[in-house]
Amino acid sequence: MKKISAVIEECAKEHNTQKADIITMLTTQTLPQSQDLKCTVTCYLEKSEYLKNGQLDWMKAKENNKFKYADEESIKKADGVADICSKQVNISGLEKCDIGNAVLKCLYEESDKVQLAHPDFLAKSS
Repeated sequence: MKKISAVIEECAKEHNTQKADIITMLTTQTLPQSQDLKCTVTCYLEKSEYLKNGQLDWMKAKENNKFKYADEESIKKADGVADICSKQVNISGLEKCDIGNAVLKCLYEESDKVQLAHPDFLAKSS
């Protein structure tokens, strides 16, 4: 299993961004503004295998929720958010680097609606 932070670090290096900027963006639930940050988010989705062959793997996201959240209630909320976003996020026709933005926008909005706490971005994922 790779730590989420290690994947973020790898993608930040590839796209000339700073890991600290990515973590801040995620913990403050702000969308990436620069093209480099947008590409870093999409890179993370690819390297974590949430995005494969141009398709989002929401089941993989749900499987990894147990590594990001410590309690059952949060895991259930996160799974529900993934279910909603799997229906709402349409990435067809988007530029590659805009995919991460579309995913984050939905995750942020839906997480707020169910008062889901931020995940542990230093947790392990499979």
